[in-house]
Amino acid sequence: YEIHDIAWDYFRESLTKSKKHHQYLLKDRGLSIDTIRDFQVGLSPDSWQGLLDILRDKKFSSEAIKKSGLIISGEKGYFDRFRNRVMFSLTNERGKICGFAGRSLDPKDTAKYMNSPESPIYHKSNFLYGLNKSKNYIHKKDQALVVEGYLDLLQLYQNDFQHVVAVSGTAFTQQHAKKLKRYSEN
Repeated sequence: YEIHDIAWDYFRESLTKSKKHHQYLLKDRGLSIDTIRDFQVGLSPDSWQGLLDILRDKKFSSEAIKKSGLIISGEKGYFDRFRNRVMFSLTNERGKICGFAGRSLDPKDTAKYMNSPESPIYHKSNFLYGLNKSKNYIHKKDQALVVEGYLDLLQLYQNDFQHVVAVSGTAFTQQHAKKLKRYSEN
């Protein structure tokens, strides 16, 4: 979790330095500054080792860095998994960041979205984006709206549809249904 918190700080700071990406979220996607802050949206800069260098400076073990899923091992060594992407913090029900999803803004990029891989703290088939914020609204309204995308959720949430969750690039699973059933059967 500590590695993910450090990554979030890096992504948050990177977004504050990029007017282009900040304007994309505000103007093109219609997100408010409050939504960007509250849902911990950031930016992974176009750097091969920016996050890796920070994690090495913090003296994390190679094993912990590898298990985080934020760094990839390739033929030329280690490098950041996420580069030049708007970043969505995948926060669990207890408010801990357990992974990330990145959306490319480059139309040439073949992978529009990229998610953290499965890890000891992140399981895609059991994770619902936004549940940490929406669970009380789901319970109160006794209904859950399930959408596909992160931006879909953010736009609905900020427009008074707070009883919404999103699947993380996967089909809706039995684990998702069981998790939602704790708050509503609808």
